[in-house]
Amino acid sequence: MKKKNLFLYANIIIPLFIGLVIYLFCYRNTYINSIFENYLGLSLPYLYFDNIIYHFVTCWACDILWAYSLTFSLYFCFKPFTKPLRVTSVLSILFAVSIEVLQAVQIINGTFDIWDIILEISAISLAVIIIKRSFLK
Repeated sequence: MKKKNLFLYANIIIPLFIGLVIYLFCYRNTYINSIFENYLGLSLPYLYFDNIIYHFVTCWACDILWAYSLTFSLYFCFKPFTKPLRVTSVLSILFAVSIEVLQAVQIINGTFDIWDIILEISAISLAVIIIKRSFLK
């Protein structure tokens, strides 16, 4: 496997795995918890800490991680095309903002949060910088 593809896979899979772990152990009554507890029969411990780091992780880390992973995923898909980083950036930001807007108008479940948009765009920007430095030398 090419080293650059391994780098892409790691930047897609690792953030999603970390987000999964956060959802499994820091949330209750989510779709993913239902799958693990009801269908797989696993009883998962619930972790709670009363501090600012825990609050940040439970409020924004998963959104940051999926936005970062999405950017790498889209880059992987559009890599063969002309200007893949530009397309990746625009689509990632549009998707992130669209999800928040759909939450705001209550078309999908979730809570609209302007900080989600700010932090997701920051994560997308970080991913773009990393991709640019890694692949476009």
